[in-house]
Amino acid sequence: MIPAETRQRWASWRVAYHSNPTGGVMRNTTTAKLLTVLSLITSSGCGGNRSEPIPEGGKTGKLTANSTPSQAATGEATADLERQIADKEKELADLRKKADSLRAQPAEVAQPVSLQKLLDGIPKDSQPQPEEDRVIERSKANQWVQKHLVGKPVTFSVQVGHVQLVPEGDGYSGWVDLGKRATTSTNYHGEVQCGGSSWKVYLGIPRFANLNESDAKRLRELKGKTVKFQGVFSEEARFGPGPSPPGFLLRETTSTPERVFLVTLKGATLDGIDLK
Repeated sequence: MIPAETRQRWASWRVAYHSNPTGGVMRNTTTAKLLTVLSLITSSGCGGNRSEPIPEGGKTGKLTANSTPSQAATGEATADLERQIADKEKELADLRKKADSLRAQPAEVAQPVSLQKLLDGIPKDSQPQPEEDRVIERSKANQWVQKHLVGKPVTFSVQVGHVQLVPEGDGYSGWVDLGKRATTSTNYHGEVQCGGSSWKVYLGIPRFANLNESDAKRLRELKGKTVKFQGVFSEEARFGPGPSPPGFLLRETTSTPERVFLVTLKGATLDGIDLK
């Protein structure tokens, strides 16, 4: 509703204009047109009787009986979008709950498997050959080992041979033969099949350091027993002596010294006793 005071002011402007249409500010034709519009508004009673404030942006978001078809369609589309947004927000909240649940679960730890099972995975075009002049084939096999086996967990069933303990600081250090001594730094541990040939497995002799008295006694009592030796492949794993990796002093005690597989483990345990 237009206030009475405003209507009176418009009326006085109209009277002034008609009494002196060419004088003063009333010469402006735009002003004349504006006064004509205002006259129509005041005489017809227009100007609205809107009781609800118009929200910011000029949209009420509320349809009435007087809404045009275009307004009705816009309102329905807006309502549909709001429903879709609510559905997506609920879906996102559910996904966040699932993600939080997965993060709370402990990571699955790969179980150690046998050396034979791991070597069975070498593809045919990367399998080693034991002949002395098959350096290329052994090199390809070693590249595959470095790419696919280093860091993989492996387990051996070993018979503990000689156990040597020496005092070290406040504790003890020790060396253990696993199977038969092959070199000054390796033990012979049976054979595996790969590339149609048998390969002698040489295990690096494990060294224990900083053992307390309890673990030193446990280690000593393993002599003669068959136990689990577990860890992950180190970078020194390879077919054939080639140049011997660090830690190996391989003596050529067989007629085909190339037919060996050298293994050292990292993070290893012997019957649950950690190598440190």
